[in-house]
Amino acid sequence: MTTNTALLTALTQKHLPPTKTWLTTYLASQKPSTPLAALTHTALYRLLASDITTTLSTTSSSSSSSSEPCAQLFPADINDGRVRERRVEDAAVVAQVRGWEDLGRGRLEELRGLEEGEGRGGRVVVGIEGEGAGGGKVGPVRVLLEDAGGGRVWGVEVRGVEGLGPGMGIGCKVLVRGFCVARGVVLLEPGVCMVLGGRVEGLERAWREGRKGELRRLLEGPGLGG
Repeated sequence: MTTNTALLTALTQKHLPPTKTWLTTYLASQKPSTPLAALTHTALYRLLASDITTTLSTTSSSSSSSSEPCAQLFPADINDGRVRERRVEDAAVVAQVRGWEDLGRGRLEELRGLEEGEGRGGRVVVGIEGEGAGGGKVGPVRVLLEDAGGGRVWGVEVRGVEGLGPGMGIGCKVLVRGFCVARGVVLLEPGVCMVLGGRVEGLERAWREGRKGELRRLLEGPGLGG
């Protein structure tokens, strides 16, 4: 088995199959003598810090008797609010967080947390220090999830998920499998959602500025205070 194939297999087992271009470029930047374990560790770190809509493979192209592995995507009709409830049993989708909202916090408190986060090197933490994992989460948390194909869906905690909260960065990767969808919303709970980590600085900056502007407009509106 070649290094290319072995690394692709290892990453696919983590539900992070990269595009051929990404894999080729990555291996070209590494020393030929680098052990597979080290190659895999660094590749996972870089993929978790990347925009998966550009780094993960989403199409399987046949080559003789074999085909390239590709990332699983959310069902095309996942946002259909007419469906009361359904379970997607065979799914194992890696998605990146494109936005979040702590439903237990007021808008003014969220805005202050975002502004204070800029003074801590961009780390967004809302709430009281030491109030638990997830950066002081009251919860439940609602998150906007995006799969490798660019498909987006909102997810909401029905039971607390470790690491899911205001302390995570935009672009943070989560693995969602065997999940239930109710009225176009993915129901998140332990065993269904696992936080993998990562952060995409460009996505984070854009989201933070947009979210602050949105919160200010809502707070300035009549009768919509935090």
